[in-house]
Order: sequence, then structure tokens, then C-alpha cells
Amino acid sequence: MSETTTSDRALPKLFVLGLSLWGIAPVFGYAADDPAAKKTASNSATPNQEAAKAFERFRKQAIEFQQSGKITEAIAAGEKAVEVASRINGENSQTVAGWEDWLGLLHNQQADWPAAHKAYERALAIRTKLYGDNHWRVTDARWQMQTVDLLSRLTAAQRADLSQSDELMRQVRKPTVAGGDKQVISIAARAREIRQRLLGNEHPLTAESGAWLAYWYDRAGKFAEAEPFYRQALETRKKLLGLEHPETADLLNDLGQIGRASCRERV
Repeated sequence: MSETTTSDRALPKLFVLGLSLWGIAPVFGYAADDPAAKKTASNSATPNQEAAKAFERFRKQAIEFQQSGKITEAIAAGEKAVEVASRINGENSQTVAGWEDWLGLLHNQQADWPAAHKAYERALAIRTKLYGDNHWRVTDARWQMQTVDLLSRLTAAQRADLSQSDELMRQVRKPTVAGGDKQVISIAARAREIRQRLLGNEHPLTAESGAWLAYWYDRAGKFAEAEPFYRQALETRKKLLGLEHPETADLLNDLGQIGRASCRERV
């Protein structure tokens, strides 16, 4: 084989349904790539300074409350940040959509499914207006909302299992894992089994688990074991996310690299 090994390749990216089922999304400031923000900037030299100060105050409060476990207070501060950001950038901005994602994740933590659905629904509506129905960001937002609805139908025990799968995936995403490749392959397989059982085969998070399982087989030099999981994850992402989604493109690249590595091994 070439001196370049699978461990040199980029790790699979975390599929973003916000960021994950139970993770906490970054608390957004002003998004640099926000189309609405750019439009506002073109119409005014600087945002209203008082509003900007208020936004920063609520942003810091939201972070501090969330980090100290005061989720209800964090939500209240986040909602105020959304109000101010809407005045600065307009209601339909990527910044506001990002905050709605964050609020949805906090509502998830409290198992307040109707509130989480509404937050994700608002984020979906904003991104649809910004990017159109077929943009990958809109696809992610749509899946985010559908996943919350799925969570609301699970039992408490099933949601605990799904939370365990998220913890397992956090271990899988680390560059190195105690116990080596064999151990992390076992962890990835367990996470995939849980998501497959509770979310079904045709869910982006199940595909994400399969992609990571393939990655660790690939890294261990077990190309024959890796390829089926790569292909299954790729077909799922093509169907659910579309060919233009960055996650689909990443897997296409991974499959190309594993094919070249397999050929070099046979030489």
C-alpha cells in the first residue's frame, strides 16, 4: 500500500440535524454567510448599536444559563436574542434560524416536543425562504423537525437508548479510542444497531453511524468490511439528502479512496 494510510484521511463529518439529537448547538452571533444580514448591511452602514448590545447581552446570558444547567432560563434568554436578532437582520435570517435550532435542542432536553417542533418549524420556514425548497440546509431542517416528531412517539426507555447511541457516537468521533480499532468498531456497531432499531434504516443519523463504522473498518485496513457500510450509507444519503448534500459528496469521496486503497493492497 501507499505510505498514505486511511488514518491520514479526513474523518467523516458529523451529520447536522442541528448538531445531533442531544448535543447543544453553538450559540450564534451574526452569521457571516447570512443572506439577510448582507442585505441589511448594504442598506445601512452599521446595525443599530443599542440593539447589537442587547443581542450580545442576551447571547451571553443564554450561554451562561445553559452551561449552568438552567435550561428554562436559557430558553428565555435565547428567545429574547431571537427577538433582537430579528430586528437587526430581519425575521428571515440564517442567524435567527440558527437560534431557533438552538432553542429546539433545549426544548428537546426538556422533552417539550411541541415547543421543539415549533422552533424547528420556524427554522425550516426561514431557510426555505432564504435558499429555496431544494437546498441542503432546507433538507437538514426538514429532517430535524421530522426527528423531533419521531422522538415524541418513542417511550422514555427508547429515548434513553437513543441518548446512549449519541454518547457512543461521541466516542466514535474521537481521533483515538482506548482499546484500539477493534474496540471502536464494536462501539460504532452498537450505536448503529440502536439507531437502526429506533430510527429505521432510512434516517440520516442511522446513515451517519454506518459511515463511521465503515471509516473505522477502513482505518483498520479491513476494506472488504468497510465497503458495504460505505455503500449503504451512501445510498441512504443519496435518497434522503440528495446528491448535492455535502454529506453525500463526502461519502462519494470516501468510496473513491477506499477503492484506490484496496487496489494498492492487491498490488
